[in-house]
Amino acid sequence: MKPGKRNRKGLDMYQTREKIQSIILLLADLICFAVSYFGGGYLWLVGYRNVSVANMKIELMESFGIVMVVYMLVMLFSDIDNRFIDRSVFQELWAAIKANVGKTQSQGFELTINTTNIRNKDFEWTSDLTFSLYRDKWKERDPKWKPNAYDEYNGWMRYYSGYLSDGLVQVGETIDHMPGALPGQVKIKDIDGYVYESDGSIKVDKHGIPMKTGKPDGKLDDADKVIYGSADPGYLFGFNNTLRWKNFDLNVYFYGQFDKLSAGSYKKQWLSNNVNDLRRGYNQPTSISDLWSSSNPNGTLPGYFQTESAYGVGDYYYEKTWFIRCRNITLGYNIPIKTSKHILSNVRVYFDVNNPFTITPYTGLDPETDISSSESAPSQLQWAYPNVRTYSFGLDITF
Repeated sequence: MKPGKRNRKGLDMYQTREKIQSIILLLADLICFAVSYFGGGYLWLVGYRNVSVANMKIELMESFGIVMVVYMLVMLFSDIDNRFIDRSVFQELWAAIKANVGKTQSQGFELTINTTNIRNKDFEWTSDLTFSLYRDKWKERDPKWKPNAYDEYNGWMRYYSGYLSDGLVQVGETIDHMPGALPGQVKIKDIDGYVYESDGSIKVDKHGIPMKTGKPDGKLDDADKVIYGSADPGYLFGFNNTLRWKNFDLNVYFYGQFDKLSAGSYKKQWLSNNVNDLRRGYNQPTSISDLWSSSNPNGTLPGYFQTESAYGVGDYYYEKTWFIRCRNITLGYNIPIKTSKHILSNVRVYFDVNNPFTITPYTGLDPETDISSSESAPSQLQWAYPNVRTYSFGLDITF
């Protein structure tokens, strides 16, 4: 047999095998579809609609016939060997997803306690307490992962990172690893350097993470950056109390977050980043008195030269904080209704206060909404309006 005929025969056998595999997969799809269709239809018609078994068979067969006609028409106008969406496409897509997404690990717990503290003829007090703790970390990275010098193989999934700050540059101060730094700018620490191979390339560990010496090297680069901590709060809790005395009812709800790392207050960063507003004579908040200047060298906020810095602010604005917020207080009264015709069954008046107060050491506007980001780059920081306090009065009428 000539080589060309032998190759052609082998190709024909391969194509035949592919068609047989496609037909087998098609039959498997039809069987799975039929089992799911009739099983689900039986539960729906007999279990929920109380249709008799005889009528159920008729309804299922009629609708199944319509579905099969539509299916055959689709298959007729889309060749079985050239389907619009081939099974191999899904296989390749799934393989790509598995190859490009690492494995994660979520650990934590949630505790819920419901209590009836007091209950008698005229008075009742109940409480609901929830407490939760969750930690999301990487268990296994994507093989194509390209780590930064500060990354950790099993580190946080969401985190803040960047340089470490060391106060503000003062007049006459020279910083060798920050050439061109001006007074009033944030001073950045030089804490580390790379380990180099003999050919001058950066040495990496088994995960591809650049190795470091642990000693300053006289310059600022990614080797000096660190992970500040997780962007997720450490602990969350909620505490709800309901008190009833005769026709009065009172509900008070608290919630909070602990071990929370905030990336910085809008109020503070806005001052240093809006030098043009001062030049134009715009009104400024009273905290502008904390801005560094040659006449105020003890100022705690970076001066207006900070906008010219090539090194950023590092962790200068970061705060480790917590808060307990009283989310809602509602006081209500059920008005006794006495009527023989029973036109009204209940009338309740209530007064409601949302966000009456927050307990926190945070120095910004709002520890919950002041900053929302998982990155430390200022261009990626997102602020939101603080929670506002609202008052409302209502009337509930039940007929």
